[in-house]
Amino acid sequence: MSHPCADPPLRRRGRGPSALASLAALAFAASCEGTIQTHDGQPEWAEQFAVGATATSFDLSLRPEDTLPGPPAQGDEVCGTDQDEAWRAEFADHPEGDGLVTLTLEYAAEYLVRKIRVYEGANPGAVVQIRLYEEGDPNQPLIIAVEDPTSACPGVLEIELDEAEQIPSSRLAVVIDTTVHPGAFEEIDTVTLWDYEVRQ
Repeated sequence: MSHPCADPPLRRRGRGPSALASLAALAFAASCEGTIQTHDGQPEWAEQFAVGATATSFDLSLRPEDTLPGPPAQGDEVCGTDQDEAWRAEFADHPEGDGLVTLTLEYAAEYLVRKIRVYEGANPGAVVQIRLYEEGDPNQPLIIAVEDPTSACPGVLEIELDEAEQIPSSRLAVVIDTTVHPGAFEEIDTVTLWDYEVRQ
């Protein structure tokens, strides 16, 4: 679904109730929030797929810029014997950084991120941290510790953000612990951002 109110210069908000914002930004935010689309009294959601990706480690045949952007794959494409649609690290148990590998994803529009979905492939359950970057603040991400209970393949880890954690963002990083399944590759299909569907 589209997200017509996603306007990075005007949708900037702080990390919590005490943050300051310009009057123009507040007015724009109020107008957008006043037109949240609902169905049966519940807000409708807009999901955004990544348009670019990088990783600190990857299988050379499964480059992150080829496997992570776009919608999730299906079934055997990420869970069968010929998985060719999901990212995985170069090594089953990465030898550096305590086995941690970072995926960074870029999105076309800035969303006020209310939840994140990580679509996992083979050997799920290895996500340990999310880093959410606010526009103009690339060195101070909002760090969210994650306990990943995902066990099915394909599986979906859904992370709902508290109100104080909801910041406007078009970039995030996912930290994977490659030692969760010793000797096996933990695979990620794609990661999406979610905000309420709004119309002017």
